[in-house]
Amino acid sequence: MNSRLIDLETKLAFAEHLLDQLNEVVTEQNRRISALVEKVNRLERQATSQGSAADASFQKPPHY
Repeated sequence: MNSRLIDLETKLAFAEHLLDQLNEVVTEQNRRISALVEKVNRLERQATSQGSAADASFQKPPHY
């Protein structure tokens, strides 16, 4: 009985440690995803503003 209890406590400790490690990974991935979303949004705004300026300055040649 005592050895079963020790085995269960060992498995629980391992599971808690694994959960902590996985939580750190998820937290880091969330931070990276947030940074990438911000970067994509910034690039989209930049492309939109450049696209608007390019559309305004672009005129079809007279032969079209």
